[in-house]
Amino acid sequence: MPLLAFVVVYEVVARYLFNAPTIWAYDLSLFLFGYISAMGGAYAQQKRSHITVDILYLSASPRVKNIFNLITFALGIFFLIIVFYIGTVKLEEALEFGYRRQSEWAPPM
Repeated sequence: MPLLAFVVVYEVVARYLFNAPTIWAYDLSLFLFGYISAMGGAYAQQKRSHITVDILYLSASPRVKNIFNLITFALGIFFLIIVFYIGTVKLEEALEFGYRRQSEWAPPM
């Protein structure tokens, strides 16, 4: 998070104080934010702090709570498998065709 804040502050200073905007700050901040979001989701999962539907969850018995947890876990794993599969296919395609981000910096995608 401090690195993302530094990149944004650097871009603001370069753009508005020195009238010399960078070509890489926007893309880098986008990539860093994606990484931070993924790590934040994993951390929340580890600490069991994801949001639940409290109206149903808190009034349920421990057995029903376990069933809710099992269904949620199964759906999460299913979603991650789909995302991993599609991501792998897109990675192979990007490597084969040399995809680059459509910006001035044009980092490899």
